[in-house]
Amino acid sequence: MLYAIDFKLIFPEFLGFFAVSLLTVCPLAFSLITKNMPRSPVVFFGTRALLALIFASLIALILNNIDYHFIVLNFQLVSDEAIVITKILLIVFALGLLLFSVAKDNFEIYVIFLIILLAVLVLIGAFDFLTFYLALELQSFGLYILAASKRDSMLSAEAAIKYFILGALTSFIILFGISIIYGVFGTTNFRDLELIAPYYPSLAFLFGLSCVLIGFFFKLGLAPFHSWLPDVYTGAPRFVVSIFAIIPKFSLFILLLRIMFIILPSYFSFTSTLLLITGVFSVIIGTLGGLNQTAILRLIGFSAIANMGFIVFPVTTGSLFGIQASLSFFIVYVMLNFNLFAFILLFRVRNTFLVNNITDFKYLSTFPQIPALNLLNMFSNAGIPPLAGFFSKFYVVFHLFQMHHFLSAVFLLFTSTLSTFYYLRIIRIFSFEPFYFFDLVNAIKLPFILSLLMFGGMNLFFLAFMNPLFSFTLDLALKLLQLIV
Repeated sequence: MLYAIDFKLIFPEFLGFFAVSLLTVCPLAFSLITKNMPRSPVVFFGTRALLALIFASLIALILNNIDYHFIVLNFQLVSDEAIVITKILLIVFALGLLLFSVAKDNFEIYVIFLIILLAVLVLIGAFDFLTFYLALELQSFGLYILAASKRDSMLSAEAAIKYFILGALTSFIILFGISIIYGVFGTTNFRDLELIAPYYPSLAFLFGLSCVLIGFFFKLGLAPFHSWLPDVYTGAPRFVVSIFAIIPKFSLFILLLRIMFIILPSYFSFTSTLLLITGVFSVIIGTLGGLNQTAILRLIGFSAIANMGFIVFPVTTGSLFGIQASLSFFIVYVMLNFNLFAFILLFRVRNTFLVNNITDFKYLSTFPQIPALNLLNMFSNAGIPPLAGFFSKFYVVFHLFQMHHFLSAVFLLFTSTLSTFYYLRIIRIFSFEPFYFFDLVNAIKLPFILSLLMFGGMNLFFLAFMNPLFSFTLDLALKLLQLIV
């Protein structure tokens, strides 16, 4: 394995900064030359093409560094195979989300989207609490703006203000925790903390670490720090909701695993206890809160809270296979989210989304192919065999039984059974209730159809993908547990 201390190895991040500048200047320059506003189709499709080129270049540059362990700015940023794989996964997720960007009016959204992606790439490689905090704030600023990007909506403004206020309070708590950690040990660098913290236990350090973990829990949408999530999901544009659901959570979850298992393994009992408490609250609140919801985006918000609680349970066992179970569940969760957002973004009548409440799913019966695909997705979310959602949940519960965490396993079995109610309710609505015909042919877009066919096929034939997925997540879990330096 090669080690390097070289700025050429962080060219992907530099490319991201350059791309943000280019995407900001080019549409404005085009508007000055052509006397058109930067909302023309040329700008829209040109922006998409440029973004696709940027993403392809990022993947190529990151892959070029896969054989290196590198250090930049005195351990402020590091990279290894696990970080490279995680960055590629995030860029692939971002490319998938780009297919769902149906709003032609706001080229600015793509600039903010790229800023968030850039922040996430830096966040994944952060090896110092200050670098982590700066990347987290850059990501948060982009999310604040996106949450308020539906300018003619009171709900969007209300959700954005709530998210901004709570996010600012959380940022203060994180920074306060980092200052306490620095006051105790005189450093915020992960390598130094890895060497010093086990030998000088301190209640002040535990308090500072708790403050930092609260920030993680807030950004992941774990209860009781979840109150922003259903409101933001309801008020923000749907493409923005799909970003909230996937990109920030995956990056923070990977960094949280690194801190718990590599940086501070001697404090694992403390961090895992906090994680278990938030997991229990998340599953209970997410499951019970979703039972009486009728707005589809609010239901997705409570479902996200419950799923994040499900994801963190195997991590608390402290085993390699627990990390594998969590990563497998997370990837299947992302896949199901892509499929679900393809459904709710697919249908529009006169530029108005058709699926706003769960009762609106009856309109999907207009097309005979759609109910079958939606049926697969809902059954998979409910955990019905032999679909992807069943195997991801089964592996989590099986691992908990294997590690003798019987109460946790039984608890997840009970709440998972309870959560099937709101998925089965949607299935009943679009399968048995009468519907009204709408001419939706113009609303169907090729990216959504491709997404439905691809992820619907993965749902149906998941047995064929199961072994490669579990092998990949096991390999990623092993690389995550390897020492960086």
